[in-house]
Amino acid sequence: LYSSVLQAYAKSASKEGAALAEQLLERTIQLWKEGKLYAKPTVLFYNAAIDANARCNGGLKSAERAEELLSELWARAAAGDNSLKPTTRSYNAVLLAWKNSNVEQAPERAEALLNIMTERFKRGEGDCQPDTVTFNSILALHAKSSRADGAIKARKLLIFMENQCNAGEIRVEPDRISYNICITAFDRRGDELSATEIFERMLRFNTSRREQIAPDQITLGCLRAPWTKSTLPDAQSQIARIDRLIEALRLKQTHTSHEELKVG
Repeated sequence: LYSSVLQAYAKSASKEGAALAEQLLERTIQLWKEGKLYAKPTVLFYNAAIDANARCNGGLKSAERAEELLSELWARAAAGDNSLKPTTRSYNAVLLAWKNSNVEQAPERAEALLNIMTERFKRGEGDCQPDTVTFNSILALHAKSSRADGAIKARKLLIFMENQCNAGEIRVEPDRISYNICITAFDRRGDELSATEIFERMLRFNTSRREQIAPDQITLGCLRAPWTKSTLPDAQSQIARIDRLIEALRLKQTHTSHEELKVG
């Protein structure tokens, strides 16, 4: 019951919801101290409270509060309650808070969290192995950063994900979102060549076991945008190529829809 209510507060995406989530979490802690076994706080309770802070548009204050709740989990685990060790989901919720904070230091804070998360997992301190969601949050932070090297850092992290996946770390396999984020980053900077380079990487990585990263309309739209403003000699041929891909994807989606109707 407590978990469901906490998650509802988180989904409200409001400062009031975040405040109510923390009040309820604190209430469960108090009840537990009074001997009420049914109210024992769990990682799910904390994750919901962190998530509430991540989604409430509270800026720096909410991101820092989310990180404080994560530290509280580790402190309670260190005090003897191993069931309260943070999970990958806990860290991803804090990363979401930084992603939504819109503060300049967010990329660095997220990178620092990733390093801590990785080291704790390697030392066997908890089930907090970084995954694709983890990296996508940091990719997004670099991509939307106002700093000149934001897109470059996003591409470097994407390549790291590819290399890790190829080495057997499937949990960090790039997905369509990963590539779309990086293409969008270069689109925002008007760098059509780098956007195209990321697209080509996506195509090379899209093997039969990675169907989920096939380009979609968002991919192709973001790829097309910088070419429409390009002064390079092959701009028109690049636009024509992308338009053919967009049309082919549209036809494929139409065919799939018709086949689904037949089956239905």
